[in-house]
Amino acid sequence: MPRLSLEKMNPEGYQAIRRMDAHTRSTVGSELLELIKIRASILNGCGYCVDMHTTEARSQGIPARRLHAVAAWEHAGELFDERERAVLALTDAVTRISADSSAMMCGHGRSSTSATRSSVTCSSPSVPSTYGTASPSPPR
Repeated sequence: MPRLSLEKMNPEGYQAIRRMDAHTRSTVGSELLELIKIRASILNGCGYCVDMHTTEARSQGIPARRLHAVAAWEHAGELFDERERAVLALTDAVTRISADSSAMMCGHGRSSTSATRSSVTCSSPSVPSTYGTASPSPPR
C-alpha cells in the first residue's frame, strides 16, 4: 500500500499534528516521549516501530525494566508514577481508535489486502517494505 502524504492531502491537519508533536516534545521529556512511542507502536502492532523506538530508548539510557513494562503498564505497580500512567492511558485512548484491535496495524511486514482490516501508516519516515520477511535488521 503506498504511503499517503498528509502534508499534501491536508496541509492544515499536517501543521496541527506538527504543532502537537512540538508541544509534546517540549512538555513530556525525552524518556516519557520514548515510552509513548513504544506504547503506541505496541498497540499498532508494528514490530519494526517497537524495535526502532526501544533501540532509541536504550541508547538514551532508559532502564530495560521500564521498556519491558510499558507493554503492560496498567499492571506495573510503582514502576510508573502517576503522571506517566496518565500519559500512557491517554496514549492508549488516542491510539485505540477502533474497537477491533486488528484494525490498528501499521502494515510493516503484513499484507494490506485483507478486506476485514485497514492499515494505519506509522510515523516512521522510511520503512523497508520487506521488513518482517527476509530483510536485514532495522536501522540502529
